[in-house]
Amino acid sequence: MRANSKRETFGLRANATIYLCSHQLPTHLPQYDDIYPRISREMRDCQFVFISSPYSSFITDQFRLRLIRKFSCYNLDLEDHIIFLPYLDKQQYRAINNISDVFLDTMDWSACNSAFEAIACNLPIVTLPGEFMRSRHVFGILKMMGLGETIASTIDEYVELAVRLGKDAQWRRQISDKIAANKHRIYRDSNCIITLENFLKSVVKERFEQNS
Repeated sequence: MRANSKRETFGLRANATIYLCSHQLPTHLPQYDDIYPRISREMRDCQFVFISSPYSSFITDQFRLRLIRKFSCYNLDLEDHIIFLPYLDKQQYRAINNISDVFLDTMDWSACNSAFEAIACNLPIVTLPGEFMRSRHVFGILKMMGLGETIASTIDEYVELAVRLGKDAQWRRQISDKIAANKHRIYRDSNCIITLENFLKSVVKERFEQNS
């Protein structure tokens, strides 16, 4: 468990394992809704933090209804495990990252900015890359940092990794420490800039040679 001094501010239990699911609600696709009750069933005392839609209460309400139905299939009470926070300002959002234990990436529509913000707080991330680029953002970020330990290859493995990070505090700290030691690779990487420069130079040189 990470720092819990402000957990009560967000309505979170002091001793619960907190899973941050802060990507926008429409990116949480319904075919993956059962990962939350599956993790809850294994963890017992855990809470998943979602951010309410800033655009429409209807989006939040519909997502909540989906989860109510899914949790009931596992004979679990949604209120014990799910919390919807209002849209947060920058200071509040950083605080929720700092007091969470694990960041859960969304499947088939991977996080990007929210993943960078989680990594800035050394928050371990579980991801399951898909076929297309939009589902591989976090996969690429973790690979750049040399962090393959929390990259799943199946839904079952995704759940297993989330549960292990929740239960194994020592392993969770090891992952967090590894993020702290390696995140400079993504924040200070210049290879993409150099590659673009080289490409532009090669195109200009080719055109110049063709016209000379």
